[in-house]
Amino acid sequence: MKKRIAYFLAKYPIHQQVADGALMFANKGYHVDVFLYQSANIIYAFKKHSNIHVIDCTDKDVENLIPSLFSSQYMFVENSEIMNSVKKKIVFGTGELSQIFLKKILLNVTYYIDNNEEKWGKCIDGKPIFAPSVLKNEDIDNSIIIIASSYYKEIANQLSIYGLIENKHFYNALNILDQFIFSNYAIQKSFNYLRENQYVAFIGVEKIGGIWAGISANRLKVPYLYHSLELYTSDYPNWNDYHLLHQVEKKYHKNAIATIIQDHAREKVLLQDNEISSNHQVLHVPVSITAENIEKSRFNYFIEKFSIDYRKTIVLLWAMITPARFCEEIVNEAQNLSSDFQVVIQGLVFDNDYLRYLKDLDIKNRIIFSTEPVDYDKIKDVIDSADIGLAFYRDIPINDQLTVLSSEKIARYLEAGKPIVTFDYENYRSIMDENPFGVYINNFSELQNALLQINSNYEYYSKKSHQAFKKYYDYNQQYKKVIEFIDLL
Repeated sequence: MKKRIAYFLAKYPIHQQVADGALMFANKGYHVDVFLYQSANIIYAFKKHSNIHVIDCTDKDVENLIPSLFSSQYMFVENSEIMNSVKKKIVFGTGELSQIFLKKILLNVTYYIDNNEEKWGKCIDGKPIFAPSVLKNEDIDNSIIIIASSYYKEIANQLSIYGLIENKHFYNALNILDQFIFSNYAIQKSFNYLRENQYVAFIGVEKIGGIWAGISANRLKVPYLYHSLELYTSDYPNWNDYHLLHQVEKKYHKNAIATIIQDHAREKVLLQDNEISSNHQVLHVPVSITAENIEKSRFNYFIEKFSIDYRKTIVLLWAMITPARFCEEIVNEAQNLSSDFQVVIQGLVFDNDYLRYLKDLDIKNRIIFSTEPVDYDKIKDVIDSADIGLAFYRDIPINDQLTVLSSEKIARYLEAGKPIVTFDYENYRSIMDENPFGVYINNFSELQNALLQINSNYEYYSKKSHQAFKKYYDYNQQYKKVIEFIDLL
């Protein structure tokens, strides 16, 4: 009988690490079930294979309403007190969200409230609609107000003026819906499938995927691993929207038989943050990619698309075009670079005003902005057509600083033999001093000297880039340790 494993991924895009990992297990003869919840295939998708079965547990009726990860504070907060309470149920809002909410969650509504005075005095299913002022005479301690409106923040502020407290007197319908759909639809759908099969292990990917794997494993007495891709510690920008979910993550992480994480530095942060014993089994798997013909000739994607002089050194920033990737600083410094260098910024744009701002900064027209989406199978051509890669990450949060082995960008640069310029962080030094596949700098004024240093001995740096890829970033080599670990279970 073939061994069977299952992956769980929720509220996180389908990641190359998961897609390629499932394929490696499948090629080794494992049956691989992949359970998804609100996980889009923005770039990656699972390859078709007779041993891979993808089960999407998303409720398609409400998928566009379900909050994202950083709005999932209350996803695992028990809402039965709200749903089963004998208190009055007052719904604030009578629009589309209100109707969808009540369609999914059977609730005995006492009455409705709406700010639209044209609705006052009317009824929905026999229940009256009142003005918000009705709450002034309401017994608030014996009432539960559910805000079922896309104007949640505005209504929450409105109720606060009445002295009402969030998550004591009033609640967000989307949080209740999120918890209800995941518990009663996604988990139940997955459990109905899981209990019909025998599993060697589960792998929970990222926060909610790890929790989902843990819940399922506890029911079925199956060992599970936690695969961490991001470090959401207290210095993370959205921490205030995450800390309650973090408590649940810690609970299920502690019961995992092993953790998959990129390197020792990130392991130390994660285990300390989640209060996990230092004796915990850890498997280090850098963010890596499957090698394909890595020492091949250069493509001419950029030269042909933008008519770049083939004698120029093409310096590529492959990243989302956002302030977090230092686009402004790169554009500014590009004005000072030798004309021997052509800087290309390739990436998706989420803010057209920001892009216009960058173009205005490019006074000397030293930047080519390449913003068309690139198909997954063409990414290699894009990277191959450059000469040097830029990989700059913030020092805070720690998730961004500890990226030398957790950046797909770096893996792709090195696979193509492209030396990099990056910041002088300790974890980068620990790898690059032994494997000099690029140059690190302290500030952008040092960029030109770094580029000149690489160009002066390009073949050496390119060779070191290929060698570093084979040592650290070849997924087939790195993920074997996970398969070997599960083989022994």
